[in-house]
Amino acid sequence: MKKQKCYLSNTLRVLHSKFCAQSPYIISYASFCQLRPFWVVPMCISDRDTCLCVKHENIHLVYAELKKLKVVDGDLDSGIEKFMCCSPATTKCYVRECDACFENLFLLNTHDHIPDTRILSYFSWHPIQETGRQGMVFRRIMKKRIECSIVDLMNTFFSLLPQYVSHIGRQRHQYKVMLSLKENLTSNEALMHVDFSENFSCKYHKEIQSTHFGANRQQVTLHTGVLYSTENVYSFCSISDDLRHDPTAIWGHLQPVLLAKCTELKSLHIQSDSPPSQYRNKFMMYVIMKKIIPFLPLLETFTWNFTESGHGKRAADGIGGAIKRTCDKMVANNVLHIPNYTAFCQSGSWFEDKN
Repeated sequence: MKKQKCYLSNTLRVLHSKFCAQSPYIISYASFCQLRPFWVVPMCISDRDTCLCVKHENIHLVYAELKKLKVVDGDLDSGIEKFMCCSPATTKCYVRECDACFENLFLLNTHDHIPDTRILSYFSWHPIQETGRQGMVFRRIMKKRIECSIVDLMNTFFSLLPQYVSHIGRQRHQYKVMLSLKENLTSNEALMHVDFSENFSCKYHKEIQSTHFGANRQQVTLHTGVLYSTENVYSFCSISDDLRHDPTAIWGHLQPVLLAKCTELKSLHIQSDSPPSQYRNKFMMYVIMKKIIPFLPLLETFTWNFTESGHGKRAADGIGGAIKRTCDKMVANNVLHIPNYTAFCQSGSWFEDKN
């Protein structure tokens, strides 16, 4: 049988108590656990959302609290399209440049029975500064609980709303343009989507304590990407024992791909996310002008497209996840040991022999 996987919303003990309180049938806890359908599974720690956008998450946390108070109804994005944009909504509507709807406001439900003095709380992601042992100040982003009144919560929502509306407008416009570019590629033209995947942590099937808990575990850098052309779609991943993610390292990762697939191109478009420490900085502009463009002799048009902050992984991130899941599965089944970069490189030859 094939069923859609469903995750438990709470522990089986709590769900059993709720079932007994709402159901006319009496069933023991052991029978309740035994009769649980096979497609209802507990949530794993690996199933968490770990790539959320801070602009999305903060305003959705505030909106969820307003929804509990019945100040707003429905979904936030649907409400924005309903109250603030034309029908159908365009990019100009979201960036507030549309002459027909730029003055429209998001409407809230007013309730006179809710006192203004009521104190409530909500969560929000905020950067904080901490001082280390040697007096060094570093920045850390943490999820904090904030207490405020209902009026302050509404003011917070309206202060976050303009930035969020412009953010999703640019995001949707970028996806639409890149999709159109991908579908209308001509001969001698290609689109490359690149991104750094999370470093792979090397591991053995069985480890001693000093290796598992200590600083002896090595890591491997994975730079993944997808190259779209009129002929086919080419997925690639370059690996390195150097953990740098700066423009110099990016050029080192891109060079073999450009040499193998892009030397005959007349037009090349590269898409990536926009972290200032990696792609979006002046040093990367130098690499583009002095390294990438001269490296391709037939190149006439070149663009580098930076996606909105917190977005832009998608296909490239899936390649890195597939590679790391495959390696972890082989280590867990005691098929391979991948303790270092050399063993990670040799594992590729093992997969080719088996396939």
